[in-house]
Amino acid sequence: MFADFWTMIEGVDIKDSWERLSLMQHYGVPTRLLDWTTDLNIAVYFAVASAERKGTGDPCIWVLNPYKLNELHSGTRVIYDAVDRVDFDYYDAARAFARNGTPFPNDKAVALRPTWSNARIRLQSGCFTFHGSDDPLEAVVNTRIAKRVQIPHSSVHDIREKLLREGIHPLKVFGGVEGLATYVRRTYLD
Repeated sequence: MFADFWTMIEGVDIKDSWERLSLMQHYGVPTRLLDWTTDLNIAVYFAVASAERKGTGDPCIWVLNPYKLNELHSGTRVIYDAVDRVDFDYYDAARAFARNGTPFPNDKAVALRPTWSNARIRLQSGCFTFHGSDDPLEAVVNTRIAKRVQIPHSSVHDIREKLLREGIHPLKVFGGVEGLATYVRRTYLD
């Protein structure tokens, strides 16, 4: 998927494999990345976006201390970004995994903040955790590092209305033609 995506995409000039992976994630290609945001309104938007029907359970957001998470990986409280680079290349590690089953260099998730190389990542204040194993987040971190915050389902409608009043809607969150089309549909048909 990685090779096909980057062979077929047009008009994108990104060289770093972490930035490439983050772009893929933001447009729905399956990766080992989990999306996070530094903007509470964006986190709440995504939490309540799919909680339309009763019986789906209470939505939630996760609050993460990325410095403490990365301390598990490297012994240092750091955010891996354009300045402080993660100590392995994604593509090289993925190729080793595909060729001979070599595990990814991180047995715990690591927090990344790749360059905001496209509008969608900027709009969503995007950052990620990269998971080298298939362990769920709950199994990888403890409550000092991540905490789950439940949102009562009975509050979903009111929260959506509040977000809309504050200008948090599909055009703000996704931008581009996709965000505009969703915004117009919801404005006039919902």
